[in-house]
Amino acid sequence: MPRLDALSALFCLILLLLAGCSPGPTPRDGPTPSRAALDRQLWSPTVHYHGVRFRFELDPTTDSAQPMVLPGRSGDRLSIGNLEVAYQRGRFLIGGILLALEEDAIVWVLRPPSADRPFWLSLDGLRLRWPGNGFAPVVQEDLPNGSRRWFLGRSQITLQGDGTVLFHRLGEDRRWRTPVDLDLDGRGKIIIDGGVPGP
Repeated sequence: MPRLDALSALFCLILLLLAGCSPGPTPRDGPTPSRAALDRQLWSPTVHYHGVRFRFELDPTTDSAQPMVLPGRSGDRLSIGNLEVAYQRGRFLIGGILLALEEDAIVWVLRPPSADRPFWLSLDGLRLRWPGNGFAPVVQEDLPNGSRRWFLGRSQITLQGDGTVLFHRLGEDRRWRTPVDLDLDGRGKIIIDGGVPGP
């Protein structure tokens, strides 16, 4: 009988290893992850496209999790679900906006935010909220120097490693030091500026 118990214990150990050894949530852990939390975890594999690495937020209703390069009249394009990236004249066309992305950057393309699923971020002293404009995805560029840049419609926010936050939108340039709290409207204009101007 002890031999059977040892085999049972070994079998359970193997099952735990195969399952990743992560126990389920306990009452102290709080509720199980919500659908929104699970949505944030769904990302495509990394795809190299014209010198830049792309990852796409997946729509839970999409069957295909693999971005595909499709031919077109004006050049190829990278596509997954409703998200597309095209390379034109040395820039990347994403959501109808041409972006100059750096080579060797990692670019995260998020599904377009909406009123019931706005984009929000809290990172290293930057709090940022944008309800979206109805069509443009959020694009996050992780730069080789450690800075991060977000393209929210026609607005661009950069968080540098030293805590400097830069905002650029159609001729409007602003600079702050963290902590910074920014709310943007659907067009990407600042409606709440909770930052201290930087140098």
